[in-house]
Amino acid sequence: MCDALSRNTSKTVNGVKILLANCMAHGRRQFVDVAANFPKECGYVLESLGMVFANDALARERGMDAEKRLRFHQQYSAPLMQQLYEWLTEQLDGAKTEPNSGSGTAISYLLNHW
Repeated sequence: MCDALSRNTSKTVNGVKILLANCMAHGRRQFVDVAANFPKECGYVLESLGMVFANDALARERGMDAEKRLRFHQQYSAPLMQQLYEWLTEQLDGAKTEPNSGSGTAISYLLNHW
């Protein structure tokens, strides 16, 4: 797991498969930074990610092992993330957000590192 900087991405070594997981906190920060100018759009994203983060906190609080935590997130967080992905995509594809605006840049960042 890393932020989206290319220098932080591991390179394949001797055929070892690497699963890249970008940090959602970095994607979230993009929206926090422009929330004052785009409160409705950023509010939706921050609320959605907040529910996912709350699920993670609940899983830790309940002391779930990795397998139970995965199933918990698949059941409760995956639908939230799917809705968020569809909303983000619609904002750009449906021309509801100007791509070069602060919110458009934040949306593009999150989608590019999805």
